[in-house]
Amino acid sequence: MAGRAISSAGLASLPVVESAPPQPGQPERSQPRYPQSRSGQSRSGQSRSGQSQATRQLTVLAACYVMLFLLGVAEGVVGSFHYSGGIGPIPGAALGFGALLLVTCLLAAWGMYRPVAGLMPAVGWFAASFVLAMRTPGGSIVITNTTAGKWFLFGGAACAAAGVVGSFTIWSPGRRGPRPAELRSRKPGS
Repeated sequence: MAGRAISSAGLASLPVVESAPPQPGQPERSQPRYPQSRSGQSRSGQSRSGQSQATRQLTVLAACYVMLFLLGVAEGVVGSFHYSGGIGPIPGAALGFGALLLVTCLLAAWGMYRPVAGLMPAVGWFAASFVLAMRTPGGSIVITNTTAGKWFLFGGAACAAAGVVGSFTIWSPGRRGPRPAELRSRKPGS
């Protein structure tokens, strides 16, 4: 590192003093031994900060998956008790619940940019609907063997499968477009 000549108040005639260059692998004398980031953290602090941030991101991701699963369970439970409504012979409520499940799967994958997110509501719906379709030891059953019950179970299963396949087809890693954060970080013209 080269020294600087003092150029103010007539001291410009002082010679420039140069120090010896640092040995390879040694930090310069003016640099701290452990480089500081802008916030004043050392490398070990940055790695701990990065680990805690990654842990928080995984926690949020897991919480989102659990919430999507519970949303599917809620759709299955509500649909199991209200599937029989319709207009004449058409089981409109059963078809509506199936369409709602399809849209939920697709929007979940779109919202999280992960195709697995579209799977979670479908799994929750299957768990709730098929448990409620089984006969209890007392002989009662929630989803009956009627046209509306069949449309709810089989139509819902088909919509769940279509939602999951659509999620994996549209938002799989090789096919999806850039995420909004990636769009903001790009420079114009690149």
